[in-house]
Amino acid sequence: MQRGLTIAAALGLEVEEEDWVGACAALQAERSTQLITRLVSNGLAVTRPAGWAFTHGMLRESIQRSAGNSWAEINRGCANMLAGRAPGPGMKERIGRHLVAAGKPEDSLVPLLEGAWENIRLGDYHRAGNLLSLREQVQHEVALPPDDMRWGAGWIAQCLVHENHRELEQAKALASRCAERARRNNWSEILGPAFRWRGIIAHHLGDLSEADAMFARAESLVEPNSTERANVLRHWARAMRVMGDAAGAIRHLEGALELFREAGEELDEAHCIYQTAAVLQSISGKDREAEDCLAKAMEIYLKLDYTAGVGDCWNGIAEVHRQRSDLSSAEEAYETAHKYLARYGAVRAIVPVINRGLICLQRDDHERARETFEDCLITLTQSGQEVLETYCHLGLLSCAAHSRDWHAFDHHLSCAEKVLTKTGAADPDLAWPAERGGDRAVAEGERKRAERAWLIALSQWEQIGATDQAERLSRRLGKTRG
Repeated sequence: MQRGLTIAAALGLEVEEEDWVGACAALQAERSTQLITRLVSNGLAVTRPAGWAFTHGMLRESIQRSAGNSWAEINRGCANMLAGRAPGPGMKERIGRHLVAAGKPEDSLVPLLEGAWENIRLGDYHRAGNLLSLREQVQHEVALPPDDMRWGAGWIAQCLVHENHRELEQAKALASRCAERARRNNWSEILGPAFRWRGIIAHHLGDLSEADAMFARAESLVEPNSTERANVLRHWARAMRVMGDAAGAIRHLEGALELFREAGEELDEAHCIYQTAAVLQSISGKDREAEDCLAKAMEIYLKLDYTAGVGDCWNGIAEVHRQRSDLSSAEEAYETAHKYLARYGAVRAIVPVINRGLICLQRDDHERARETFEDCLITLTQSGQEVLETYCHLGLLSCAAHSRDWHAFDHHLSCAEKVLTKTGAADPDLAWPAERGGDRAVAEGERKRAERAWLIALSQWEQIGATDQAERLSRRLGKTRG
């Protein structure tokens, strides 16, 4: 009877009847329902639809301590029982944790990593990070040699967790270490992904030329028809879009989409379709095609219960509404996007907030716009996301021109010039606030300040291929200079 209770404790605070029956059978232990009845009557357990649960973690810990050496044997039995089952949600994580408790640390490395990736696919980056930390600890305990490729496999997953938590400097250091270790030890399977991650983080940090070089290096290191090449192309396309190369971005996304579909990778397929929508939105007259792509991506994200993707799609839908000047619908969609994304942290959810600030600017509600952009800058402090900060600086530049706060105007102008010169980022939503700020400045008699703001806008229009806007602004700059 006591052994059956110890097996239940090994299974966790929540004990599913099917698991308990299977583990007791595998370990030749008695499963007493009378014992559970007594635990429930004494308030030490509660019944659940699929089994029962301990009400106090301390009771479970006490059972573990009293188990002595049998605890490892019982956890081995639980791991073997679960391994003999059909794969299911959370199974790999549970097997890995049981193997750690069973004193089989090296055997736990594969299921712990597979469990982490499963949680990443479900959008639970916190849980994935905990599993990767446990796996790293186990690798140190078993004195895994530095040239063992299993270090790199964990680091690649950890880069993704750091990225989602917006721990960009940590991700940068880890990606660089992974690339160097992979090069030194000839980890051919890790080298391409490591350089891909160097490109991804360089993109986030606004170093687009570095990102471009890293993605090119990564593509040269992977098999032409592999899903890893598809990953490289998809992330490379994101950088190309920011650099204003819409045609190149679409070309890369089409290549990635084909490879993901051949591999049956639905989530990555949805990511490609969503990114295609983002590129189409940057091309005049493509809003209908963008809307269709967002609907397709949303359908897959909902099917897979990937809430971060659902939030991103709502942000894209809002962008379509804003392009059509339907600002009320856009604002509602941005709020919906924020609700989905906020569960992943303030920085992850910042884009729809910045976009709501842009709506305020379009409505000439400069006070609300200023408050929104200033709050966003506070949130972005220490995030390393300089390009996102630049949207705020140019929005605040326009607000400062309307309030004739030329000290603030000069500050935000200088910040924007610095980042745009460094990164080469390009977007209509960087262009028009700069142009609008220049328009107001010249109306207030501040021609030199207006010219600097217009030069930012002109560069943006030229980079994204907006010929009409660029020519119009060139003529205005010519008149100003004359």
